[in-house]
Amino acid sequence: MPLAVAIGVPGHNARGGGILWEVSIRTARAATLARATKASQDDEHALEVARLQGEIDRLGEDLGLRTRDFQDCTLINAQLQDEIGQARRELAAAQARVAELEAAGRTAP
Repeated sequence: MPLAVAIGVPGHNARGGGILWEVSIRTARAATLARATKASQDDEHALEVARLQGEIDRLGEDLGLRTRDFQDCTLINAQLQDEIGQARRELAAAQARVAELEAAGRTAP
């Protein structure tokens, strides 16, 4: 009786000898390789997720800057519109005063 069968090594039998043992070793190696490959892929995915998260953060900051710039421009535009409106009112008042003076000058003897 072969020693492997006598000591109860899995996969050994009197007819097959070490063939089943070799298949078991190869299967274990394939499983180990598959686990290592999956771990490597998981690492790659984690790196890609981190890279994309960094890109999202950068885009968020850029959007925040653009939003603040837009708000600043809107505020400046409103202030300019107020100043333009005030200047137009002052110009209209000055033009009315000039028209009054010209009318008074025409009617004066």
